[in-house]
Amino acid sequence: MDHIGLIASDMDYTLLDENGQLPGGFAELVRALEEEGIYFAAASGRPLYTLEAMFPDLRQHIALIGDNGGGLRWPGGGILHTRVSGPAFPGICRPPPPAAALGRRGGGGGGCLLQT
Repeated sequence: MDHIGLIASDMDYTLLDENGQLPGGFAELVRALEEEGIYFAAASGRPLYTLEAMFPDLRQHIALIGDNGGGLRWPGGGILHTRVSGPAFPGICRPPPPAAALGRRGGGGGGCLLQT
């Protein structure tokens, strides 16, 4: 892999602390990543509109993935809400690699890597 283009993080107890707060310096970090050509995406099972309310000053700089992946708001752009039918799903996704292959310990949940 030559370049990381996107970093995505779950919200609760991953990006947010136990009090539901973002880490200090988060906005500056997002802008620094953007300067390097790396997008940041906040992902959650929460409705997309609640994520938009959480990041009012960063809406032009981060992607938001809400509704358990059913809604996407790209930085400064449009909103996509869609459902993928069962038969179409295997054609556009492949299983993610095991956690160990990503240098992580532990199980790692389900997921999907979009094929491009």
